[in-house]
Amino acid sequence: MEQLNFIPIISLPVLFIFNSVFWYLYKLKKVDESRITDDFLFWISSGLIIWSVFFIFRAIPMYFLQKNDPQLLNFVISAFTIVNIVTYLLFLLGLILMKDERTS
Repeated sequence: MEQLNFIPIISLPVLFIFNSVFWYLYKLKKVDESRITDDFLFWISSGLIIWSVFFIFRAIPMYFLQKNDPQLLNFVISAFTIVNIVTYLLFLLGLILMKDERTS
């Protein structure tokens, strides 16, 4: 099996992590009366951070685990499936809270 180049695979999740962290820092510096959990971008950013960290954890050791510990690789793949479901639930929660936001 041909191995993939990790730079293009990992660059998008790293971009998601930096973008989410910068949004958190922006929101923390811009103090207002509303709670941070009332903002739909909080839930989207939280989902992106969780997904990105687990994706990197799954993608980088994939070939090593396939050769040395396939049972752990199966566990990581199953855990990543659960993380996908949690991420989609966070996105759904963010979309539900978006009722007062402008979408255009």
